[in-house]
Amino acid sequence: MFVVQIWAQDPVTIHLTDKEGLPDYEIYDVLEDSNGYIWIAANKGLFRYDGKVYTLFSHPQKRGLSVFGLLQDSKGRIWCNNISGQFFYIYNEKMSLFVDLKDQINGKLSEFKILHNELIALTENGIYKQSIDAKSGNFFKDEEVASVYYHSPFFFNNQFYFIHANNVRKLNDTKISDGLPINFQGKAINKFCYLNVNGKILCVYNDVSSHVLEYKNNKYLSVNLKELTDKNINKLLNIDNEIWICTASGVYIYQIIKDDLVFKRSFLENEVVTNVLKDKNQNYWIATLQNGIFVIPNINILKLNDLNDLKITDLERINSQFILFGTFDGKLGWIDTHNFKTQLFELPSNSKVTKLLFDEVRNVVYVSQDKAGHVWDLKKRKLYNFSQIFAAKTLSIQKNNLLYGTYNNAQMINLPTNHNLSSEKIHQLSKPSYSSTNIQYAFQDLRKKRSYTSAFNDDSFYMGYVDGLFKQEKANLTEIKFQNHSIFSVDLVIDYDKNAWISTFEDGLLKIEKGNKIQNYSIKNGLLSNYLGKLKVDQDKIWIATDNGLQLFDMQTQKFQNLLKSDGLETYDFVDIEITNENVIIASKKGVYLLDKKYCFKEYKTPDVFITSVEVNNEKIANKKKLVLDYDSNSLKIAFNVTGFQKEAFINYQYRLHSNDNWQTLDNGLNFVKYNSLPSGDYSFEVRAINKNSVASKSQTISIEINSPFWQKWWFYLVLSLITVAISWFLFYYNSLKKQQKQEQIVKQAKSERELLFSQLENLRSQMNPHFIFNALNSIQEYIMSNEKDMASTYLVKFSRLIRLYLNQSRNQEVLLKDEVEALKLYLELEKDRFEDTLNYSIDIESNLLHKTIFVPSLFIQPYVENAIKHGLLHKVNDRKLSVQFKQSDAKLICIIDDNGVGRKEAENYKKGRVEQHNSFATTANQKRVVLLNRMRKNKISVAIIDKVNSNNEALGTQVIIEIPFDNESSNH
Repeated sequence: MFVVQIWAQDPVTIHLTDKEGLPDYEIYDVLEDSNGYIWIAANKGLFRYDGKVYTLFSHPQKRGLSVFGLLQDSKGRIWCNNISGQFFYIYNEKMSLFVDLKDQINGKLSEFKILHNELIALTENGIYKQSIDAKSGNFFKDEEVASVYYHSPFFFNNQFYFIHANNVRKLNDTKISDGLPINFQGKAINKFCYLNVNGKILCVYNDVSSHVLEYKNNKYLSVNLKELTDKNINKLLNIDNEIWICTASGVYIYQIIKDDLVFKRSFLENEVVTNVLKDKNQNYWIATLQNGIFVIPNINILKLNDLNDLKITDLERINSQFILFGTFDGKLGWIDTHNFKTQLFELPSNSKVTKLLFDEVRNVVYVSQDKAGHVWDLKKRKLYNFSQIFAAKTLSIQKNNLLYGTYNNAQMINLPTNHNLSSEKIHQLSKPSYSSTNIQYAFQDLRKKRSYTSAFNDDSFYMGYVDGLFKQEKANLTEIKFQNHSIFSVDLVIDYDKNAWISTFEDGLLKIEKGNKIQNYSIKNGLLSNYLGKLKVDQDKIWIATDNGLQLFDMQTQKFQNLLKSDGLETYDFVDIEITNENVIIASKKGVYLLDKKYCFKEYKTPDVFITSVEVNNEKIANKKKLVLDYDSNSLKIAFNVTGFQKEAFINYQYRLHSNDNWQTLDNGLNFVKYNSLPSGDYSFEVRAINKNSVASKSQTISIEINSPFWQKWWFYLVLSLITVAISWFLFYYNSLKKQQKQEQIVKQAKSERELLFSQLENLRSQMNPHFIFNALNSIQEYIMSNEKDMASTYLVKFSRLIRLYLNQSRNQEVLLKDEVEALKLYLELEKDRFEDTLNYSIDIESNLLHKTIFVPSLFIQPYVENAIKHGLLHKVNDRKLSVQFKQSDAKLICIIDDNGVGRKEAENYKKGRVEQHNSFATTANQKRVVLLNRMRKNKISVAIIDKVNSNNEALGTQVIIEIPFDNESSNH
């Protein structure tokens, strides 16, 4: 055995690189503007990101590619500069050169701010100020200090401060004076950062290393933050009243607790971080100098990195501090949620840990593995053999009863009242030593069925088996059904009101109340999917794992909250869920995650939608609020967009063409509407965005007027009407002559066609009988070859009776319904024998039908029944069911053939898998026969084949509906 101690957790990050379209790896600054665009200052230029596309902004007079210092002014303009002394702003989708200070910069990057509609830039010649509305500006020099090094501007109390020759100075309009009383102790300052967080003032300055100062008692005093020792600090930020420090070794976050700075966490310690941005949808953008941008979708979802290589199979809570876990390779460990240290040790068997269960009465853990079972005494630190619970699918405990379910059985194990293991409460976990003592208890078998999940509910318990969900109350075992079909459960929990909650494979979430009343939750009322996984009760809420995300259901408000990949989840392949007082622990195929229950759900703001382009007849035109188009310019494509990272995950677009129409929702990811041919008229096209919480943005509107063509004028209709009347009269006269000429020919042909059809039907029926005889003889041969003589004899007797019936009927085109039914019953008896009683069939006939003289085409029904058996039920392993029903509706005989087979699509797959593919003769022949019969019948025979599927589009079988109108003219007795 061995023990490993590991501790590390980082937020889940999405790394934006050139693979995701990021144009550059060297990022100097990031900014979110008031419209939600992300602006990126990089070595290769200035880029704007709308959540999908990076747009480059440049200027013909721009020297070099790199830009720095992103700012947005009060009018929405985006500002930046370059190392050549040029200052630019972007407005109305265009980059403009504001001022060029190349002669005052001397190749050094100028730092600047925008204050009161003025640009204030630091240069070697002093401070340059220029009103944004003016064409030129002025320089102001600090005459009291002999230095050309002006740098590190910042605002404090709406005043402009800067560093000049290792002094903090202040610019007030045109006058430069002393600033803040900070003593740098004669050190050469090359960078200074200043921050005010709720009245707590911090500043950082760099010489050869970084120093942190705190303003306290009217003095700036040095603060020792050991985590920042020897770290080069680039920037101080106030994000949600926490101090974020960007360094050359990652990001460090501090909280202000009372009057002290308390280290919270750090991450990306291998990255040179230049800036951090929190956007309006609570995504954190971390710009790095060498590795692109990291986006943290949710700062409150952490990944326990050092557990990534472990394939965790089960979680079990000991108390609010300790969470146990088992692994695929036979290891057992725990997470200490107070310090997130993890300890791990090997079990005697390296087989998969299938189930863990904590017995809080006895303070032991039941450990089930594929090939072993154990009891871990937490107090004595002993691990005992308990092979009785190996390969458990489910374990549940109540008092002295241990419910154990495995792949082929379910048992109730009787635990002794006076257990020999310790019952003292556990406050610390330690690695156990192995004892060869084997524990064995009395038990009772419950059902010899594969079981999946279980839970006690007072004196009763639920157990999910392979064939359904059952409730055991004392000696009574009852199957719980939903809408008259069995419930196939994935997980099962009991809430504090003693209601049972069941996650299912296809029926969503079921709540079973007292009296076995069932309430269903599905995608129709809030679930992300009807295919669910693990459940975990958390006071009056339930955590639900689905294949489309993680949900929290409030049992009081009946509302769902959702966590998706856009919220910070890396996967939906959840293994297990456990909860503590403050956190949710999730094990998945991609690792273990820690969720802050209070803050992990993000509130998305619906972004404003804007129209990006309009195309008429596949050609782009200028965006206008009103379009007036000719009748032949009526093919329109209107594209639109919103800003925001991973916006497709949380918004959809809705549109309508008239203000009183209902809103139509586009499929997720679509951002345009196309009208191929709009009729003439007036329209008001509207589009809006709606987020996953159904909150809609303001709509954008385009008025559209399409003029009418000349042929829609009144005079054109008049002329057209006169021409139509003349042509109609001529055609009527011409057709009358043609009909007279064809009438005699039609009469002559009718007799010959009727004789031909009878001949074709006779030949076709003679083909169908040998086809069935071949199949039946083949079955008899199989019984003989397998030495089943009695079965062969019985089958041969029945077969001979059936052949006799067929020979009697073969002389007639039609036979009595009762004779057809008698032959059908005999045929199904033969098929049931051949399937060795695994075929269940029924023939239902309305009682009055057998007493009527009703004729049907001979041997017409049997081929469809044969097709249902050979292609639908043959490939089904068990529970083969076939029903044939005859009833009368109006003047029709209705025959319904229904099976629960694999369906036509799956049958076709089996057919393709055969070496020799065989087309069904019965089906092909009957299709031809229906066509020939209908040529002679006034009232036509119809055959409809219906593929039965469930809500998930999974095949449930096939139904054939045959309608034969009563038509005595076609009888031939």
